[in-house]
Amino acid sequence: MKRTLYTICFLLFPLIVFATEVQHSTPKIITTECNNTLKQLEHIHFLSTHGKLKNALLLVKKLHKKCHRNQNILYTYSKLLFWNNQLETAYHYAKHLDLNQETNSNLYLKISEAYHIKQLENSLNQPKKIFKILSALSTKESLSYSIRLLKIQALIREGSLKKATVEAENFTQSFPKENEPKLMLAKLYFWTKKYTQSLSIYQKLYTKEPQKLYKDEIEKIKEIQCNLYLLKTNKKIKKFLQKNQRDNAWHLYTSLKEKKEKFIEQYPYTNCKIHSTHMLGMGTEHYHRNNASYTDETNYIEATLPIANYTLYSRLEKVKRYHLEDTKISGELYPVLPNSYWGYISFSKTFGATFLSDYSLGLHLFKETGKWQWGTGIVLDKYDTERFYTLIGEYSYYLNDFLVWRQALNYLPKYRNYALLNQLHYETPCHTDYKITYTYGSANNLLEDENSFIAQKTHTVEFSFEYPLAKRYTLGGGLSLQHNKNSHASSFQKKGFTLFIRKYW
Repeated sequence: MKRTLYTICFLLFPLIVFATEVQHSTPKIITTECNNTLKQLEHIHFLSTHGKLKNALLLVKKLHKKCHRNQNILYTYSKLLFWNNQLETAYHYAKHLDLNQETNSNLYLKISEAYHIKQLENSLNQPKKIFKILSALSTKESLSYSIRLLKIQALIREGSLKKATVEAENFTQSFPKENEPKLMLAKLYFWTKKYTQSLSIYQKLYTKEPQKLYKDEIEKIKEIQCNLYLLKTNKKIKKFLQKNQRDNAWHLYTSLKEKKEKFIEQYPYTNCKIHSTHMLGMGTEHYHRNNASYTDETNYIEATLPIANYTLYSRLEKVKRYHLEDTKISGELYPVLPNSYWGYISFSKTFGATFLSDYSLGLHLFKETGKWQWGTGIVLDKYDTERFYTLIGEYSYYLNDFLVWRQALNYLPKYRNYALLNQLHYETPCHTDYKITYTYGSANNLLEDENSFIAQKTHTVEFSFEYPLAKRYTLGGGLSLQHNKNSHASSFQKKGFTLFIRKYW
């Protein structure tokens, strides 16, 4: 009997040892009912929070296979997969949670955000793929902080800065205490040249947290704003000087205050003209027609001087044409008119006229409305045997600060002749004046006089410059090429150059 008992114990001993090891290595799933899994889930939770996440994951996976409809098991399984960084699998199972329960919904949103962030980060260089991912997200998912941040980055990489700016503005309002959205919005404002808004954000960030990055950006923006302001001021001053409204130019210059020194440094030529009320110059013009044996030559002296509330520009010139010579004096008188208006009176007198008019007298008036400038005028020309009027109507459109498109119509009622001029004019904003002008002219009849239209179709390209020298002197000149064509198919070219020197004081 004893021998039999010893034999049974000897045979059962290995089984007892094995069962003990299994009991210490893995929990024992005893129940067969899926609605009674609380103890197993508690043990799985214990393992996952005490360094045995893989063991816990293995157990909950088995339990889920057995009870795949149990929400508590599905919740735990999704959570452990998430903790183990198996985002794609976690997202797959989390989608089957009952999202009407707040706990399930919160877990799902965390997993979904992490999963889609990883997808988006891996696709940053493929904006189209990013937008496809974003379009599949629910409203709650798309409102996530990190998702919105990545969406803005994708829009920036795509080059859609306006859309990115709108998103960043909404992003900043949703997270007013976060600095990252504000910094991104400041950068977008800078890139889209909204310097005032960008500066405001950087200043607030610097006040809250005085970092060198913010300070450097503030100084950079202020420098850009200053240069843009000086550029705009220089353009306005030059426009006033063109109209001979020197008082307006001077008032604008004095409003610069502490920026004057920088203005003088950047625009010495304009500064020279502001301080001057007088100008004296001399020059020469030479033009040659390829179908003529003569050269058009004009030598002149010119001057600008103030007279009470007027500014007078006058010019005395000797004109050689057709192997003949005329001496002519001409001028323009600029009165001070209301703000949006400007104009001048033009006049000329030729002594012993042989081919120029005996005299001329004209009135010209212009009005500015935004980017448009409208003009009208009338000019009387008197010759030996006749006199006639030229009616002028024109408008100009400023495509930008330096490029102007102008169209003018000259009409002679006496002969029912007209000439239409289309002109594109570019002028540099620098202290040296460079001007490039293209003009297309068309007329219904051939006119031979000193007017600008002498053929039925005319193409003209002109280049001119004025460069500041020392002691208020400037040197200037230009080149001109004109191609003319008449109705009987004959054509000729006219080309030439100009050269002048001026002093301002």
